[in-house]
Amino acid sequence: MEREYNDDLAGRTTALEFNQLGSFLTAESSEGDVLLTVRKEVQVSARDALAGQAGSVVALDPRDGSILAMYSNPTYDPNLLSDNDTERATAAKELYGLVDGNPLLAHTYQERYFPGSTYKVATATAGLVDGTVTRDKPVYPAVTEYKPPLTNRAISNFGGATCGGTLFVVLAKSCNSSFAQMAVEQIGADDMIATAEAFGFNSVPPLDLPNPAESVFPVDFGAVVSEPKGKAPVNENAPALAQSGIGQYDVAATPLQMALLTAGIANDGEVMTPHVLGSVRARDGKVVRSYATVGVEHAGEPGGGGDDA
Repeated sequence: MEREYNDDLAGRTTALEFNQLGSFLTAESSEGDVLLTVRKEVQVSARDALAGQAGSVVALDPRDGSILAMYSNPTYDPNLLSDNDTERATAAKELYGLVDGNPLLAHTYQERYFPGSTYKVATATAGLVDGTVTRDKPVYPAVTEYKPPLTNRAISNFGGATCGGTLFVVLAKSCNSSFAQMAVEQIGADDMIATAEAFGFNSVPPLDLPNPAESVFPVDFGAVVSEPKGKAPVNENAPALAQSGIGQYDVAATPLQMALLTAGIANDGEVMTPHVLGSVRARDGKVVRSYATVGVEHAGEPGGGGDDA
């Protein structure tokens, strides 16, 4: 944040300089205060919930994209890197660089992981948006696995469990077979890609922090090889599409991206711009700038009617 808003902190922005115009004959400085959206109690709760375990927590307000907490383990003490003794600070940074888990990396928004079953809410949204899935149809068969077209290798449910049913049932049970079938037979490659990108995949998030990582959803599933009646077109790499529908294959996401995805659903299909800046205040306490809440993308209207998504 200090790097991103250095001009505000140093008082070099037009807004801060203009605010000090009335006292230009005095020695009063024009430095600004940068207020964050992060709430200490939420950040502390995130830290305590991880209890030292490796992992990341991102909490945000779905209505405007304000980040309320962003915490990851392993972490580090930044004071050691702020030492006025350059040699000590350099030695501390080199030591941190040798620690397993790369604590210097902001894992919440700079590192990608397999989203796995958390991605199924995006697959469900894709079906609702294109109208091929509703809360009542189709009714997926109660099975232990799904075998995609063009392969003899099946996608199994966790622990060999049997599951199936309508959308909300299979979502509650996190049913691999149903969502793999949904991606291939109801939605198809084009709409799966379109929905992923509407949520922010395959583009760098407009986050006001340095070097955010781009989350990835694959875009090449090969040419269409058949068009079964009443089903989505079948691509050459239909098995990969089935895996992508359950957040596997080449799907990779930052914790921030998955928080934005679920927040977009909570916000009636609109993903808001994530940000950590709340406002900038002058030395006299006057707010000279606030973060404008701007929607990144509309993920579309639910295909199942009303507020199904």
